[in-house]
Amino acid sequence: MARTFNASRFQILTKIVIPANISTFINSLKVNIGLSLVGVISGEFLVSKAGLRIFNSIWRSGIPTRLSNGERCDTCSCSSNYV
Repeated sequence: MARTFNASRFQILTKIVIPANISTFINSLKVNIGLSLVGVISGEFLVSKAGLRIFNSIWRSGIPTRLSNGERCDTCSCSSNYV
């Protein structure tokens, strides 16, 4: 219909195509930002020893480990004594 009113390609793009796709663009940004944050946090867990200290302490608090002397560490705040 825009062609019948002699609209240029630029006018069709700016007046019809972009406004029609704004909601899709915003929704895809929301999903991709969330997935990128999940990737960053899981990458921190896998690669670094210090990592994000808050998330690292929460993650390690649920994993009981054994110390080098055989005792069980339930607080997991002693990172230098892990076996």
